[in-house]
Amino acid sequence: MNHFLCLCVSAYSSFLVAKPIVLPNRAKSTLTPVQSYTVPHPEPVIQDRQVDIPGFLETKEVTPLCILTQGTEEEAIIATGIRFACIRQKPLEKDHLYSVIRKDTTFEDKNDRSQSLYWIVSKVRILSTGDTSIGQVENEVLPTESGDWVVEERSITRKFQPRPLLSETGSHHATVVAFSFTGQSYGVQDDFVFLDKGRKAGLDVDAVLPIHRAPDPKIEASIPSTTIGTIQILEATDTSAIGYLLKTTKEIPLGAVALF
Repeated sequence: MNHFLCLCVSAYSSFLVAKPIVLPNRAKSTLTPVQSYTVPHPEPVIQDRQVDIPGFLETKEVTPLCILTQGTEEEAIIATGIRFACIRQKPLEKDHLYSVIRKDTTFEDKNDRSQSLYWIVSKVRILSTGDTSIGQVENEVLPTESGDWVVEERSITRKFQPRPLLSETGSHHATVVAFSFTGQSYGVQDDFVFLDKGRKAGLDVDAVLPIHRAPDPKIEASIPSTTIGTIQILEATDTSAIGYLLKTTKEIPLGAVALF
């Protein structure tokens, strides 16, 4: 019995002092660690805009093809669809579509150069021709009135894609001389802006310009540094331009300047 106990104690002691079991080496894992991945947000799509410009500036006097007279003795304003008489200045074509314009104001710059503002009023279709042509008003923008001028058809629709403003400074400036409507003293977002400079001064279509308040008349080169609006040029002639107010932080007054 004692001998058996000794054997058991000896075996247990051997177990306690046994060397630790060494497991066989395993091959390193070939799995790629999980990496974080951010789903990119798509760039916002800038939609094209389509607008109808309200008028134009001209340095030369526009010569009308004919001058509208009232439809009847009682009608001072010619409504859409009502026939009118047109005192002919130049030959007109039957069934031809013409534009109707109205002269507003003449502006003069410091070089005594004058430009006249004309509003797009409507379109007219000639029904019969002669010394006094008969026609019908279509596509009115403003109420057509006796005394308005008929001219060759002018395209007024402009399609453009709004662009970002790249610089808030410039060494040249053009002055705001008019907005979307006659008598309008201030402009806000989505209004039109008429400028007194054009391609000869360096203005190009699609250029995006900052609008600042007018410089101090006592200091010729004084241009405030704060931008109060942004315009994109939709149309430019040699001496004038029409811009679209993409953004405003304050009302834009007449006499404000666009830097370029």
